[in-house]
Amino acid sequence: MKKILLTLVVAIFCSVMAMADDMPIDYKEVPANAKTFVTKYFPSSKVTAATKDTEFLGGTEYTVYLDNGTKIDFNSKGVWTEVECGVTAIPAGIVPVKIANYVKTKYEGSDIVKIDVDKTDYEIRLSNGLEMKFNLNGDFIKIDD
Repeated sequence: MKKILLTLVVAIFCSVMAMADDMPIDYKEVPANAKTFVTKYFPSSKVTAATKDTEFLGGTEYTVYLDNGTKIDFNSKGVWTEVECGVTAIPAGIVPVKIANYVKTKYEGSDIVKIDVDKTDYEIRLSNGLEMKFNLNGDFIKIDD
């Protein structure tokens, strides 16, 4: 009996984990807020792919890939959680002003090429490879190792 129960638990776990992988979707399935964000900040770029990731605990995330190499992650409501532009600068207006001003003052000549936000902080990466954390008010916390 224990063997059957263990087998059943493992099968359920494997099924749930298989569902958690990114699945290609049509861009039409991406939340409207996300599509508005893409149009506003990347008007000359074309969407090359979109994926949907249903998390183990029920959350859903979307990722949109653009023809210029940009990757944007959105939560289930279509709010961005990460923007990665490779080696080009994140468009003005995405990065909070306080963070943008800090980088401009302290690291002149470096662009912010990646930003992500969660419930506690922002993390950015500069074109020179430096990674930093800021609180949600835009105050510098530390340089990431």
